[in-house]
Amino acid sequence: MCYYLYDSTGRYNGTSSEDGENRTKSPPDQLTIEWTWKDGSWEHNLRRIIGPIEFKLRFNAWERLAIQAARSDNPVVADFYSMLDDVRLTYVHLDLPSVAEMVGYLAYLGLIAPGRVVEILYDDI
Repeated sequence: MCYYLYDSTGRYNGTSSEDGENRTKSPPDQLTIEWTWKDGSWEHNLRRIIGPIEFKLRFNAWERLAIQAARSDNPVVADFYSMLDDVRLTYVHLDLPSVAEMVGYLAYLGLIAPGRVVEILYDDI
């Protein structure tokens, strides 16, 4: 028998052939970390994930131009955007601390207004 594991927060965490705590016989629709076991069923967590183009389009044209210019002078901005430009990247997880730190860093540099950080990270998808 296969059991589907979840961690202390309810996130899907692999499979096991043994019964025990933090496991269920009910599989999520897809075996990814984007599922949470809550109240006896799996909930999908993809609400906070968007594609890299959609992420870039959260910035207005002036912000994108300022960020593009900063890439040549700032290795931190260049590193983050090299990941966004990587063709293997399929989504940006808006809840990752590293994404929030980077958007905050863009505001710190003056490339976006401080109030835009919340809009970029938390506006509806």
